[in-house]
Amino acid sequence: MGGFLLLLVFVGGQLVVLAGMIAIFIFFELLADRIRRRRIPRPSPPDWLAEWRAARQRFRELRDEYAGYECDPSAVLRLPALADVTVASTGRFVDAFAEALALHGEHEDQEPAEASANAYVRAVEQAWRAWRAAREAAERLSR
Repeated sequence: MGGFLLLLVFVGGQLVVLAGMIAIFIFFELLADRIRRRRIPRPSPPDWLAEWRAARQRFRELRDEYAGYECDPSAVLRLPALADVTVASTGRFVDAFAEALALHGEHEDQEPAEASANAYVRAVEQAWRAWRAAREAAERLSR
């Protein structure tokens, strides 16, 4: 029994030393990982000027698509609700389009202030959502 107890103490001691070594290893790995994360460059904030330029292109696409509808008599006959501002979704689109148009400005070579650019980007996104909703509603109504 004495030999077994001595073996048990020896093995128990080895397990304690092993557990301590594992804990120290984990501690240093976590510390090294934290240091590595600090050295990784943070992503730069969104480039609002690039977003503004992309929104201007998206607005031109929306304007062309809307003008294509308005200038095509067969399209107007096929989807009359899209030309009727008393239809709620069409009215929302016309309002959103007017807001984006007002923020669009006339001079493309003049860059706006960041707040104005962000407002314009949001207005163009809203106008596109409203256009898609108005088209879907007009298609449902024309069936």
